[in-house]
Amino acid sequence: MSAIQLQIGYSITSLELQYKWEGQFLSLLSKNEHFILKDKNTDIQANDNDIIIERCPNTGLKGFLYAEPLVWIKHPLKRTLYFKNLEPNQLPWIIECIVNLDISSLTPWLQLNDTGESWSQVPSISQMPWYDKLVPFLTDSFSTIDLLQDHTVINNSNIEFITSIYNKKSSAEVKNLVFNSNLIGRGSGTLPIEVKWRAIDEQLANKKYLIVNANEFGPSSLSNYFLLRYYPSLILEGVISTCYALHISNAIIAIHQEYLDVYEAFEKLISHAKSLGLLGDDIMNSGNSLSIDVMLTPGMLITGEETALIHLLESQMPFPTNKPPYPTSKGIWGYPTLVHNVETIANIAKIIRNNISLESLAPISKQGTKIVTLCGEIDRYGIYEISMDTSIEDVIFKIGGGLKNQIDIKGFHIGGITGRFFGLNNLEKSLYDIEKETNYLGTSTIFAFSDNQCVVQLLQHIAEILTEQSCGKCIPCLYGSRVWSELVNYLSQANNPQIPHFALYRLKTILSFNKLDKTVTESSLCALGKSLSQPFISAYAAFREEIEEHIFDKYCRSFKCVGLRSYVINEDLCTGCGLCLVECPVNAIIEKRINLFVIIDGKCVGCGRCENICKFSAINLKK
Repeated sequence: MSAIQLQIGYSITSLELQYKWEGQFLSLLSKNEHFILKDKNTDIQANDNDIIIERCPNTGLKGFLYAEPLVWIKHPLKRTLYFKNLEPNQLPWIIECIVNLDISSLTPWLQLNDTGESWSQVPSISQMPWYDKLVPFLTDSFSTIDLLQDHTVINNSNIEFITSIYNKKSSAEVKNLVFNSNLIGRGSGTLPIEVKWRAIDEQLANKKYLIVNANEFGPSSLSNYFLLRYYPSLILEGVISTCYALHISNAIIAIHQEYLDVYEAFEKLISHAKSLGLLGDDIMNSGNSLSIDVMLTPGMLITGEETALIHLLESQMPFPTNKPPYPTSKGIWGYPTLVHNVETIANIAKIIRNNISLESLAPISKQGTKIVTLCGEIDRYGIYEISMDTSIEDVIFKIGGGLKNQIDIKGFHIGGITGRFFGLNNLEKSLYDIEKETNYLGTSTIFAFSDNQCVVQLLQHIAEILTEQSCGKCIPCLYGSRVWSELVNYLSQANNPQIPHFALYRLKTILSFNKLDKTVTESSLCALGKSLSQPFISAYAAFREEIEEHIFDKYCRSFKCVGLRSYVINEDLCTGCGLCLVECPVNAIIEKRINLFVIIDGKCVGCGRCENICKFSAINLKK
């Protein structure tokens, strides 16, 4: 048999994990004398019976976090096969099976509709429930050509595009392309791009700055990382196009310090761009100059506010300032500064490159696409690009596959830490409807949860983060976040021996929800403070019955709130050993009569230590 060549590609979102996976993969293949590894565009000599493997990292379907490591293999005569959750030690056997055209012992995830004969008994990508719900614009389409592209390096397409910007388009033409698209900023606000661009374009200054805010913050907020990780050349195109259109000569990409792998990759990309003459002084004899710096910044919620980020980059305390003046007139080091987030910059590049109308991607909202992160109890968690017209129901159930183990959904939360909670009556709304209603999408993280989750416990987690992340400059936000945290903690406790008359104090403070919301919202300096109350107010509106059970009945229907648990002693099983009496930290267990104990509900704090120490299973949670 003559030598045969396979293509093998993979996408693992974490670069650190990818390097580890690659190391094991290469080590295993090197142990087989018939496997010959080659990189793209290199020629090698092979003998009969050899299997030539062309390695294609950072290619294929991306963002399907639940399926990673996600590996694809292409036989020259057959369609491309995808395997999910594939460990390196499985690959040698899979390769042998594919070479022999016998995959009966394998379980491929899907096959592409590309060239070659179809594999029997393997579903095609067009049969996947998410196929017609994803709208690739910033991300790769499902065509073989697109999926084979490695956007982590500068290729001929990038060079041609950047060259056309400098040599074939005027700055006015580039601006008009962006203005005609009616692009809305993809950050926390919903400001049209045209407003910011016109504001900085009017400034007469010898130096202007562009800052790309890649300092995203929040559990499971990965849209920025995803674009920086897989599409850095697209971000580079967006930065160059924006700076060319607005006569900006300096750009800063501020990257979260935990994204060190992306930072290093971007440094190499920019160095390569300089060597190609795409950055520097008098680029391509156009008279335009551009310098791009990449800076690591600590992950802080407050740096989502542009003036706070500017102060941080100036090595000052990251405090927001009153506006005006806006950064477009007086920003970093006193120069006019334009601040965009990563997704906005990516949209700018695609709009200019393809001269496309966002209306074609979202006919109803005319707002194009959005990168969303699906998390929580969602089965097919990951990072996906969808139309702004897509309903939340389709996002969660058709793209995300519903909740794990097919349990019923209770509600969802959108927008990161300062996002909003929604009940099931909002499932039919689209992303655009949510944005129009709340004027906020934040990080577009969609967290779906079931009845197994307690809304109050989710609020406790949010309150802890908000308390930690308040910059402390304005009193309403600093103390408002602490008061919200206290109130939510009171909801999860029936008794607190450290606070006199706790029951009365608890009820009085909890009933001040709306008053606290008004004070914090109207008095805070920046957008973070003004949106501080939204998670709590929206949760109360969407899950009022459940929260009022915590307030008035001191009852948690999911039994997650330890302080609202109550225990009962089964007299038939109790042996009267007295271990629970000794173990109770608040003396809530008394001896009713000889060798018979009882738990006083009014004193029990629900810690469960009595249940854990009982050897006879005589103490159980009261339901």
